[in-house]
Amino acid sequence: MKTLVLCLLLWFATAGNAFSAKVALVIGNSAYANVSSLSNPSNDAADLGAALERIGFDVTLARDLDYDGMRAALQDFSVTSDGAEMALVYFAGHGIEIDRQNYLVPVDAKLLTDHAVRFEAIPIDLVEAAVAGATELRMVLIDACRNNPFAARLGIETRALARGLGDIEPAGGTLVAYAAKAGTVALDGAGRNSPFAKGLLRYIEQPGLEISLLFRRVRDAVMAETDNRQEPFVYGSLPGDEIFLVPTSQVAVLTPDAVQPVQSDARIADELAWRAIAESGDAAALQEFLFAYPDSPYVREAINRLRALVANAPALSPPPPAPAAPLSDREIILKTQQFLAAAQCDPGPVDGQWGPRSRSALANFARTAAMALGRLEPDRTILAALESKSGVVCAKAVASVCYLASVTVNLRTGLNRDWDLEPGNAVKPDIRISELTTGAQADCANSFQCALRFTAPESGARLSIVDTDIDAADPIGSGTCLPGRICQLGLARVSMNRC
Repeated sequence: MKTLVLCLLLWFATAGNAFSAKVALVIGNSAYANVSSLSNPSNDAADLGAALERIGFDVTLARDLDYDGMRAALQDFSVTSDGAEMALVYFAGHGIEIDRQNYLVPVDAKLLTDHAVRFEAIPIDLVEAAVAGATELRMVLIDACRNNPFAARLGIETRALARGLGDIEPAGGTLVAYAAKAGTVALDGAGRNSPFAKGLLRYIEQPGLEISLLFRRVRDAVMAETDNRQEPFVYGSLPGDEIFLVPTSQVAVLTPDAVQPVQSDARIADELAWRAIAESGDAAALQEFLFAYPDSPYVREAINRLRALVANAPALSPPPPAPAAPLSDREIILKTQQFLAAAQCDPGPVDGQWGPRSRSALANFARTAAMALGRLEPDRTILAALESKSGVVCAKAVASVCYLASVTVNLRTGLNRDWDLEPGNAVKPDIRISELTTGAQADCANSFQCALRFTAPESGARLSIVDTDIDAADPIGSGTCLPGRICQLGLARVSMNRC
């Protein structure tokens, strides 16, 4: 009879402990076999697991699990969490969405086709099932919204593979927190921990922080860390009662070599808060601690650490100079003429007025510097091109002859050009002929014919013929035509003769 009573008492005690327990499964997958490894998940899992143990969770830590290992870990945890007060699963690694279903990726996954995802990855539904037996709080934390290297091999027909995870609707009483809201990508972080893990580590041990407020604080910390590029998001709903991972009345968990008398709630609060940031290099967290606990015995240490961070911070580089105001058209002409005069190209008066002499000087410089300008009207691009050829001096004049270029634009010449459709000109084009070597130019309005007399080297003339109805740059034709020839340049027929 005594044996039976002892057994019953032992059973009730065990059942009571299981009912009130806080349990967690923490998984960090870094060493992926078929894509490049991730630097943070293993650290994130180890650090978060240690933090959860400090606030009373019974933690199962697993790293670099393959498909069978992940399924087995979740199955075992579903037994562990059944009847527990709080159950939490944290996963850091790769995740993927396909056909509106979310999956966590084991380290041995190949994912060579979109169909393979269903057989090589773990659906998030299975993770939710692993915490379903908890009585007060069921939580799934997914730091797996990273830009996914599996996307390229799965092909363009697979939906949104490179843009994080999709929306989720967990069962009542279950919270699912993503490191980045649906359809966006989380950052892996440059330090030991990802931004999401860093935010969790900052606040998860803080006493008296209601669970909804905890995740709002984590959201703010991550957005500040990532310059608003990453926004964590929580899915699901909880009952009306407040839920605390660390109540204000909870006594700090102390190691055997640091046993101290039981302290007041306020003392415990600042003790736990300091432990969470004692090794941190986060100046904002230290400032927040000083504001929240001005009477803490750790204030002096926090101030010293903050001073050290400021002293060792890299010197700020001076702000970049304000961008120069854009040059006006006249200023561009003046600078171009000044450059041509310095290059001994004889542009005429440096007066901001662009005429035949300046145009000829620009053509001479372009020919000497082997530059293909295409047009002889100065703008910012041409000015920059000239300045890149600083030091070039214009060539001396060479023997030249007088030419007469007669241009005819025929309605039936090439490309079905219909001049009747030209805006602002009912019937005929406005022709401009430019000789690109010398800068000579002639304009003929509302006509199919135009002529240009100019002096050029005996090697021939480089002509550009445009219709100025549209922004003075509607091409008709361009090219080189030799004396004594009839040339077809685009839509124009050119007769080139000596004067």
